[in-house]
Amino acid sequence: MTSNHLDILGRQIKHAARSLRREPSLALGIILTFALSIGATAAMFGLVNRLMLSAPPGVTDPKRVAKVALRIDVVDGPQMVTTTTSYPNFRALRDVHGAFDAVAAERGDTVLVGRQEAARIVALGVAGDYFGTLGARPLLGRYLAADESEAPSGAPRATCGRRSRSQDQDALTRVPEV
Repeated sequence: MTSNHLDILGRQIKHAARSLRREPSLALGIILTFALSIGATAAMFGLVNRLMLSAPPGVTDPKRVAKVALRIDVVDGPQMVTTTTSYPNFRALRDVHGAFDAVAAERGDTVLVGRQEAARIVALGVAGDYFGTLGARPLLGRYLAADESEAPSGAPRATCGRRSRSQDQDALTRVPEV
């Protein structure tokens, strides 16, 4: 910027300041508008950053985690891509040596927990060393082991997430009523 431009900018700032001193309610409105806009922008960035840009909590190396999709070629039809598969297909994918460091599967569902006041929670059925594959570590106890997802699996097992964990430490040893 040349000194002429700086002089013009200085005169405009002085004129704006004098105008705002004459109209204090206008100045307050402008300041509040800027404050709300900056606050809303910061909140939206925080939300977008948390949900879309940063790694999920507990995943130690997100660059090494991938979701696998299967492409199905249909004779005389369109090509289909799906991220769901059967358990035998999961085992076959897991057993291909050298293809992946680890393979895990998940299936989401909504269940009711409790008797008197049942709560609807999202349950995630997992197979394989699901939490170990992601690099997650439990706060208490242990996660499911890879061999515990093989049929017959024996007793049902549960892992409580942060949102469903109770302050009651005994809740970690009780079997939930589903």
